[in-house]
Amino acid sequence: MSRTFLLTILFAHILLIPWALIFNLPDVLGRYGSFALAVILFVGMSNKSYYLPFAKNKTINVLILCLFLCTVITSFKVNDFDVYKCAKITYASHYESNGTIFGLTTSFKILVSFLFIQYLKAKRDVKSFFVCLYYIVFFYAIVSDFSILLLGIQESGTGYLLGNKFTVSYFHLFLAVLYQVQRKCKINSTNYYRAFLLWALLISVLVHCSTAVIGVLFLFICDIKGFIMHKIIYNPMFFLSLIVVSVLFAFFYQIVLDVPFVQYIIVDLLGEDLTLTGRIYIYDAVLNVIEINPLWGYGIGNSYQLLHFLYDYPNAQNGFINLFLEQGIIGSVIVIFLSLLIVMNQVKNRIKEITFSMICLLYAMVLMAFVEITIDLWYLLLLSLLQITDKDIQQAKVNYNN
Repeated sequence: MSRTFLLTILFAHILLIPWALIFNLPDVLGRYGSFALAVILFVGMSNKSYYLPFAKNKTINVLILCLFLCTVITSFKVNDFDVYKCAKITYASHYESNGTIFGLTTSFKILVSFLFIQYLKAKRDVKSFFVCLYYIVFFYAIVSDFSILLLGIQESGTGYLLGNKFTVSYFHLFLAVLYQVQRKCKINSTNYYRAFLLWALLISVLVHCSTAVIGVLFLFICDIKGFIMHKIIYNPMFFLSLIVVSVLFAFFYQIVLDVPFVQYIIVDLLGEDLTLTGRIYIYDAVLNVIEINPLWGYGIGNSYQLLHFLYDYPNAQNGFINLFLEQGIIGSVIVIFLSLLIVMNQVKNRIKEITFSMICLLYAMVLMAFVEITIDLWYLLLLSLLQITDKDIQQAKVNYNN
């Protein structure tokens, strides 16, 4: 078994695979077990001083460092905020944030994930990495789907092996995209990408995740309308515009919902109501909370506890608004600019469009962020993967066994 494969196993279990939940381990392992894996991964990267020259991708690396520092600062500032002064009426008796330690360990996991990809790029080992990561994700998808066959569909939307209906559905989106990238790395002429997308669509429909259905359909369009979509996907300004519209949607949702075609999609095609299952009420409440602590936010992973305590809402129901809530304006701006620079780097190093499906998934996550929490740790994981460009893959070693 190669060193790259072992390190990739560690990498996959840090941000992507909820292994503590899958194996029903104690909560403390669920919260901090992946941090231990990140430490092992960092130690396991041999000759780091040689393979991690910080001079490469200077601007991207500066933003990664800024994101790390911002998350650290936010983790400390979470103790400065008195949530009990925010509202006269609350919907829970007690509020407890994830705390400083959780924020610090999470920031380290994010940093190590980005550094590991740069390590693989420097070693010219990205082809082996994508093949290994695909098989790891494929294994868990099979096990997850088999458990769904045995235990059935959970009407509550939770209780699945991989978590809730969203994580199950999005996991299959990652699987489809990883299949396509590793297939192109191996220059395999047999293409089952659309079959994987159909698989993801089937799972999304079965578990009643309409947001993921939108994501899958978008990936289908990108694949079918290749030439047209390439013009759009490889346009950084279009990507930035999509982010801006996603943010503004929470402020001006009524204008969008008044459009007849949008109403047709929501009501007739997706079977939802025009309150977006109550999301518009959540937007109004969340924007009021953000105003209280706008610069640094309330700490990574704390949106659920905060909104449940104040309003009995699960989260902000908009990816970037949720990001503002947790990381504040400073952290959110860093993530947006980091995303934009990574897309621009992809455009600059575009050769054979090997990573095209991954960029499409990034667009899909921004699109789904209009009404769901997709700007999260999986989004940052995808950004870390997108550090790998077509040029890196072209220059990589071909041997998948060493």
